Amino acid sequence: MKTDDIYDSKGDVVYTMFVDEFYYDRNPMTGNTDNLLWKKFVNQPNREMHILCNTEYSQDRESSLTTSSIMISQRSIKTFYNENASGLKTAWGIETINETGKLTPPDDNPWNKGDLDKSNGRWNFFSQADIRNQIWNEYVSTDVAFNGNHLNSDLDAGKKLVWACLQRNRDENGNGEIDATEIKWYPASINQYTDIWIGKDALPVEAHLYPNGSSEYWRYLSSNGKEFYAEEGAAINNYKFLYANSIPGAKKPTQYDYRCVRNLGMSDSRPTNAAKDVPQDYVSSYGNGRFYYPYINENALRGEQDVQKGEFAVHTELDPANRPYVKGFEYKSTEDMSVMYWKELNDAVSAGSSPCAKYNKGGETGWRLPNERELSLMSSRLSDGWTGTYQWARTTSSLEGKKNLGYGGSYGFMSVPDKNPNYKGRVRCVRDIY
Repeated sequence: MKTDDIYDSKGDVVYTMFVDEFYYDRNPMTGNTDNLLWKKFVNQPNREMHILCNTEYSQDRESSLTTSSIMISQRSIKTFYNENASGLKTAWGIETINETGKLTPPDDNPWNKGDLDKSNGRWNFFSQADIRNQIWNEYVSTDVAFNGNHLNSDLDAGKKLVWACLQRNRDENGNGEIDATEIKWYPASINQYTDIWIGKDALPVEAHLYPNGSSEYWRYLSSNGKEFYAEEGAAINNYKFLYANSIPGAKKPTQYDYRCVRNLGMSDSRPTNAAKDVPQDYVSSYGNGRFYYPYINENALRGEQDVQKGEFAVHTELDPANRPYVKGFEYKSTEDMSVMYWKELNDAVSAGSSPCAKYNKGGETGWRLPNERELSLMSSRLSDGWTGTYQWARTTSSLEGKKNLGYGGSYGFMSVPDKNPNYKGRVRCVRDIY
C-alpha cells in the first residue's frame, strides 16, 4: 500500500481504536487469575492514554502538566458497595452515564416474559432476548455513529430497549455469534434501580440517575418491565403509565432512559437460576424483623452520631435524614389503624400522636415512621406484612408539584400520590438499632 492510501479525499486519516473494558480478572503484573481484583479497579479515576504528548515538571518535581495531541479517557465502573468489606466477594456496578441516549418505547411493553425477576437484570436479558443462534451484526452496527448509538437502525423500538446494553459488550472471539459469556453488561432490573437510589450518596454526582439541577421528568425502563421515576427519587409504576404532575411547566416524558449494569467477581456463563445466579446483596436480614447493611459504602448511610431515637421531623427525599442508619433498623408489619392521607397522618405525628409510640415500652424506644429509603428497602425485599396499597413514610417530596405530599408504598410499589380519597394508607413502624 502506498503511503498516501491511508488518507481520505480531505487529507484526513481515520483510525479505529479498540480499548479493552476497564475490568481485570487477571492480575496484569503476575498474570494470575483473581476474582477479587474488581475491588481494586472500581470507583477509580479515569484510565487515560496520552498520544503525542509533552510533559512539563515544576522545579521541585512535585507537579507536572501533560498536554496531548490525542487522549483516550475511560471511566471506571462505579458501585455503591463497600469494596473493602470483609466477606464481600461479588457485587455489581454501573456505567457512570448512559452515553447512547434515551429510546422511544413501543405501544406494548417489550419486557413481557413470565419469568422476569425484580432483582436479577442479567437473568432478565437472557430470558427476554434469547441469544441462542443470534448474530452480532443483527443488533449492533459497525458504522460510524456520531451520537454514540450503535444499535442497528433496522431494529424495532421494543428490540432497541431490550438489546440496548449489548452495545457495551463485544464479539470477543470474533465468531460473529452472540455467546453467553460475552454478555457482561446488561439492563438494570427495578430493584437495581432502587438500589442505585439507596446508594446514591456513595456514588459520584455524574452517576446519579437524576441529573443534578435537572427540572424535567426522567423515566427509566427496567428489565422486568417496570418504570422507575428518577425525578421522585425511587417511585415505581407500570409500563407507560407516564403521569406528569410533579414538575410545573415540564413536558410529559416520551422516552425511556436506561442504565447498564455489570456483575463483579462472578462467572460470565449463562445464568440458570434467577435467585441464585446473582451477586451478594449489600443488605441482609437476619430474621426477627431486622435489616443490616454489611456491604454498602457508609457514605450512603446515616452515621452513628445521627441515630434517631424518636420521630424524624418532616424532610424531603434529598435530606440526609432520608438515609438508612449505619447499624440497621427493625420493622413491624402494617399497623391495624384507620387509613389516612399522608399529610393527615404526619400532622398527627408532629403533634405527638404517632401510631408507632405504642411500641416504646420495656426499655425499647425510638419507634417511628420510616423514611423513604427505609420504606423502599422494605418494599423491594419484604413480600409479607403489608396491608393495602399505601404505607406512609415520614418523607415528603422536594418537587414543586408535590408539595405537602409524601411517599407511600407496598410490596414492589412506591409512589408520591395526590390527595385523593383512593390514596389513603397506614404505616409500618421502624426503629434504628442502637
